[in-house]
Amino acid sequence: MEEQESPITIFEDMGEIVRRLQDIYEIALQGTGLSLAEGATLYRIAHGGANSQKMLADKLRIETPTFARLARRLEIRGLIRRFEDDSDRRVKQLFVTTEGMALVSKLTEKVAADTAQLLACFGRAELEATKAVVRGISTNIGALARDRVR
Repeated sequence: MEEQESPITIFEDMGEIVRRLQDIYEIALQGTGLSLAEGATLYRIAHGGANSQKMLADKLRIETPTFARLARRLEIRGLIRRFEDDSDRRVKQLFVTTEGMALVSKLTEKVAADTAQLLACFGRAELEATKAVVRGISTNIGALARDRVR
């Protein structure tokens, strides 16, 4: 009789995929002078992940003071601009500069090419099924987290 794998191995495998993808992203960042956290932050700002420092820090799960230092480094390099919000001067709005957008575009092309290579061996139906499963897990995690907070 064949022993069944524990369902938890799905999440272990997903964690391994994330760690290996981070390695690919770090390779893509080589030569830019950006760390993985800086690259992720720049990407999120450019793609509308959030436009206030606090919101983006929360989304990236980075402590606010740490995130402020990270944003300052990106600003010094001329990749982003920070402005005080018109309605609340304590809130810092973040915008990607033209130079920052050019770098994000270049990095996005590299990552898209790597992604295409990684997924080339799978058919459309397999990828669609996988996306549906991942979205379902994500939805269920959100619901479980909300239920546990109540």
